[in-house]
Amino acid sequence: MSLLAEIIAHKEGEVRGREQRLPLPALPPRRDSVRDFAAALARPGLQVIAEVKRKSPAQGTLNDQVRPAELGRAYEEAGAAAISVLTDTAYFGGSLEHLAEVSAAVTVPVLRKDFIIGEYQVHESYSAGADAILLIADVLEGPTLERLAGLAQTLGLHLLVEGYSDESLARITRLAPRVAGINSRDLTTMEVNLEALLERRILLPPGALHVAESGIGSPGDLRRVSAAGYHGALIGTALLTGGDPGATLRRFLSALTSVEVEK
Repeated sequence: MSLLAEIIAHKEGEVRGREQRLPLPALPPRRDSVRDFAAALARPGLQVIAEVKRKSPAQGTLNDQVRPAELGRAYEEAGAAAISVLTDTAYFGGSLEHLAEVSAAVTVPVLRKDFIIGEYQVHESYSAGADAILLIADVLEGPTLERLAGLAQTLGLHLLVEGYSDESLARITRLAPRVAGINSRDLTTMEVNLEALLERRILLPPGALHVAESGIGSPGDLRRVSAAGYHGALIGTALLTGGDPGATLRRFLSALTSVEVEK
């Protein structure tokens, strides 16, 4: 069994358990309005989605001292356009509580990043304060992808629809989301290929906002992502392992500013 198959099998059981403990009608009502994730990425220049997570299957523990609300505020102050929060517990050390904490602490949009496989997760994302959710086309069959995307939009949530394989990128194009991304990490092998991400942007839906995900490890990588035509970049590991995450984000963003000055 691949790691991805293991994660999805675990996720199915996890979601069933959560829904039994807190059925859909018992989810608490959302306390605030949905912030505009797409508009945040549509601003001039490359926009960064900074990630809150404690560990990953590929790198192990990244930063076990992460305080989600504090980190979210640091990212916002450093210039992040949006915050991504990993909510998977077993493999990434996250939780929906982390999402709620960050959402309450910042003014920028918050993305729930998880392996979302069913409608219950979409509803709980809305309830917990997410402004956008990640849907992974390599995990979801076409009808399921369309159904979950439709439900999210009915609730007013924004989407980041991500793909890696040629087949999943084709399905994303047919779905025509407002925000679409390519993950440089092959989820079946966990290998990262930044070059493929740079070369394959043209496979994303025309007219969408394009987001580069994973594998951006340096300010130089971010400059290359910008030069490739991406509108946004999701960065996590490099920020969390670089000492002070806020200062690291400022350093990454300053690399973009220097390019604009040179132009």
